[in-house]
Amino acid sequence: QNKKVTLMIHTNNPIIKHKAGLLNLAEELGNVSRACKVMGVSRDTFYRYQELVEDGGIDNLINKSRKAPNTKNRVDEATEAAVVAYAVDQPAHGQHRTSNELRKSGVFVSGSGVRSIWVRHNLENFKKRLKALEEKVANEGIILNDAQVAAPLCQASCHCFKNHSNRDQGAVMSNKWPVIRTNAKSQF
Repeated sequence: QNKKVTLMIHTNNPIIKHKAGLLNLAEELGNVSRACKVMGVSRDTFYRYQELVEDGGIDNLINKSRKAPNTKNRVDEATEAAVVAYAVDQPAHGQHRTSNELRKSGVFVSGSGVRSIWVRHNLENFKKRLKALEEKVANEGIILNDAQVAAPLCQASCHCFKNHSNRDQGAVMSNKWPVIRTNAKSQF
């Protein structure tokens, strides 16, 4: 019996632990197909992992070259700046309303494009946009318009405003504006 004996691969690196686990399982079972089926990975992927380990050891399993972002698909800087400025000025507006309002002023970007820009600038949800407005008020000392003052009221049911008595747990702007607890259906 010419049975190939290999060593089990051990790692504590969470990035490659599942890859090493797949290789170990295949070795234990003696069946690549079954190991791949159990782990939910294609055999092609298994053989790629195996080749990487054979070529450069277990450290070779770490993706060293992440795909660079395709900047051709991004909007120009002026559009991105307009979207970020609008998000801070109108934190309660969602991505599609932001897209529609910007279109009225001649800035053409889709709702999903707005969302992509928000994610890049860490403004993807209302709480983060409201925090950015709060920072703008603190840094620039601007006077808020009616829509900005009403923004926290629009989201009174949001979890960040339910416990506004404890200001240390992230109740955004509750120390500047009163938060009115009410049934949203009765107002809107």
